Amino acid sequence: MNVCGFILIISLSSYYFPARASNNDEEILCVYMKSCVLPCRFTPGSDLEIQWTQREEDLTVHSFHTGQNQDWYQYQKYRGRTSLFEEEMNRGNASLLLRDVTLEDQGRYLCLADDQETYVNMKVFAPVSQVHVNFIDGKLFCRAHDIYPEPSLKWTMNPEPSAEPQTSVNPTETGLFSVHSSVPLPPDPPNEYNCTVSTVYSTNSRTYEETYETGECFIKAILEALFII
Repeated sequence: MNVCGFILIISLSSYYFPARASNNDEEILCVYMKSCVLPCRFTPGSDLEIQWTQREEDLTVHSFHTGQNQDWYQYQKYRGRTSLFEEEMNRGNASLLLRDVTLEDQGRYLCLADDQETYVNMKVFAPVSQVHVNFIDGKLFCRAHDIYPEPSLKWTMNPEPSAEPQTSVNPTETGLFSVHSSVPLPPDPPNEYNCTVSTVYSTNSRTYEETYETGECFIKAILEALFII
């Protein structure tokens, strides 16, 4: 087989949101550095008081009473990042909008609305947004960055490569993960090579296919396309 090069041809990605059951707690999955709504419904009474608390460290996330937000009670890391749906409060909606979600925001939250309790367990994920594959010196390299939770990487090719892929997963300073892998090509390589990076919540893949892209192979492909040869 005359291998002239490789070209990226396919990009597939998806997110999974599996159902979670944990007693009476609400289970919420939020995307890293995006906004997320923590749900809370209640039966409104004469006094409209709402307080959100992060239970692991007993931190005040948001407080509302006497008709206004009590920002001075709010723990510092939440300042400027939270809001309630005030136009919905009288209809029993005490849900919290949390912006720029980080990994540190994960945990169990308590919504206390007119003395009615709702617990919310929040988890955060950073999707596998991009997978990069490169062909260098007889090897294919696959990498993906800024993922959470810890990802796995799988190569798909037939026949199997002559040696096992070398894969490493490393945490970054932000707590996200990067994954790198390389695999040598066999002497007579297959037409397609697929690298898939996955977590429990998301997956993304890249496929390389054998193609003509340089020198005589490139010229031959153009001439064939023009029906000259």
